[in-house]
Amino acid sequence: MAYMGEIVAAAMMFIKRARRFVTRCAKTRRQNGTSANHSPQVADLDPPHPAIAIARERWKGVTFLRVDPDERCVEPAPDGTWVRSWIKISAIDAHRLRRYDNALASLPLFTREVYLAHRSDSLDYHALAHRYGITAAEVERLVADALLVMARFMRDP
Repeated sequence: MAYMGEIVAAAMMFIKRARRFVTRCAKTRRQNGTSANHSPQVADLDPPHPAIAIARERWKGVTFLRVDPDERCVEPAPDGTWVRSWIKISAIDAHRLRRYDNALASLPLFTREVYLAHRSDSLDYHALAHRYGITAAEVERLVADALLVMARFMRDP
């Protein structure tokens, strides 16, 4: 179950980062006069980007993520391609997300900052140590402390 909490947390982080992308797609659709669901004529003129098929295959069988069958909206990035999709948040997931938020809020400010930088920036301990002016061992201890608190909050009902 902790794995599902991590997936939901990662999905929520993705949503927060992708707001600009979603807004830009909506603006483009309004400017082009197309609705949220492309008409068949638009779909015929704009073949799907190959990344859409890759995203569908990668997330096949996952019940909380969906790429629409008529999806055409992608955004190139330096390290890949953003593909628009839907994330399902159920009541259980919302409860887990609240517990995750409560766990984050319970962390000391500096521990939370280091933990979130480790999770979101995917930096190793040495890079984080350099960023915050502490040793790699201190970063490792702070991340371990945060993980213990997170696990306790996620496990307790």
